[in-house]
Amino acid sequence: MEQWDSENSLAHTAPCARAHLPFGVSCYEPQWSASGQLTDFIIQDLNLSYAQIFFRPPERLLGHRLSENWPGAATKLPGLLCAIDQQLQAGGTFISLKLNIYDQLYQLDLYQTETNRWLVFLDPVDHGADAGFEGVKTVTERTAVTADMRQEEPDSDNGPALERLYQLGGGGCPNRYLPEILNVLDHKSTGTREHGFRMSHYIKHLARHMQLSAGLTQDLILAAMLHDIGKIGVRREILDKPCQLSAQERQEIEHHTVYGYRLLRNIPGLTQVAYYVLSHHERFDGSGYPQGLKGEEIPLPSRIIAVLDAYDVMTNGRTYQAAISQELAIAELRCCSGSQFDGAIVEAFIALLEQERQAADL
Repeated sequence: MEQWDSENSLAHTAPCARAHLPFGVSCYEPQWSASGQLTDFIIQDLNLSYAQIFFRPPERLLGHRLSENWPGAATKLPGLLCAIDQQLQAGGTFISLKLNIYDQLYQLDLYQTETNRWLVFLDPVDHGADAGFEGVKTVTERTAVTADMRQEEPDSDNGPALERLYQLGGGGCPNRYLPEILNVLDHKSTGTREHGFRMSHYIKHLARHMQLSAGLTQDLILAAMLHDIGKIGVRREILDKPCQLSAQERQEIEHHTVYGYRLLRNIPGLTQVAYYVLSHHERFDGSGYPQGLKGEEIPLPSRIIAVLDAYDVMTNGRTYQAAISQELAIAELRCCSGSQFDGAIVEAFIALLEQERQAADL
């Protein structure tokens, strides 16, 4: 079975054009007046892309007030704060709007955590009329994002990979908020976290079967947990749509691989994982996305995730797809072997499932 050099496997330095657009991620702490009005935000954490959006080094932003760094803060920020304050008064925990920053239009999404901080995502969109504050959307359900994933994880063997989410540091990146981002995503797309945990269970056993190194196995577990993190940038109504997507909606949801890559790539220790996330919907015959990679051009970890992702979706179902039996899922994997999936990985995984079935019959 093919081995993969997890230290030197970045064969493509420019994966795709959109992957290099800045996808800003940050954490804000609200500031209040004596009368209880929202007056400003303190920037608590950020990724490098967020700093690039504002043409500032990270140290110039971290710990500083938003009003010190936003262009045109004197005219734009009061309206933004007023719009957010109104939604807070209405019990909102999610706010979405569009803003022009240095002549680039951005989608601005803010998620309130139960620690009373805000996770903030800035994604560039096509140029057009500034939607200002007329497009504010709000969600009033509380987002339970303070739960410790390490407590919830049903398989203790995932501990080393989970700890990396807490220990990765440096570079002015929002490493300590990755678990919160995952919890926000799970609130937005129910079952995402459990889907990743189920995949990680199979990865550990399949990695032993394929004789993969401990380091690569840990990267694979992380990639399984994070592979859908880019769905944070996809509209909730698309994620929850129970019927077939339109061509435009399909294009939007396919962007989640690039969103995930852009979110993770600047986090020290996750560069490889980011590339595996980018490539997990490539197809073995070259008809996948976002780059159209073919065969062994696709990183081995991404090929593994593709098989396990499809199997778990088939056997557990989604809003748009009822669950099917293990036998039918195996038949579908074999049917797509050599086209959608790497045939060697499909057979290795089916052999593993057969071993588990025989062990359960004993």
